Amino acid sequence: MSPGYGVLKMAPTLLAMACNKLYAADCASMDLKMYNKKNKEWAVIGRLPEIVHNMDI
Repeated sequence: MSPGYGVLKMAPTLLAMACNKLYAADCASMDLKMYNKKNKEWAVIGRLPEIVHNMDI
C-alpha cells in the first residue's frame, strides 16, 4: 500500500538536470521551474501544457 492511500493524490514533481541546471515540472501547479543555486530558490520559467486527448475515432 502506498502512502496517501484513500486520499486524492497528485503526480510527484518530475526532476531533470540539463547543462548543470536543475529543472522541475510541478504537476500540481502546472509550472515549469528552474533552481537558482545562488539564491537557493525555485523560479517559475514557464507553464506545462494542458492535457491532450486522443481525437482518433
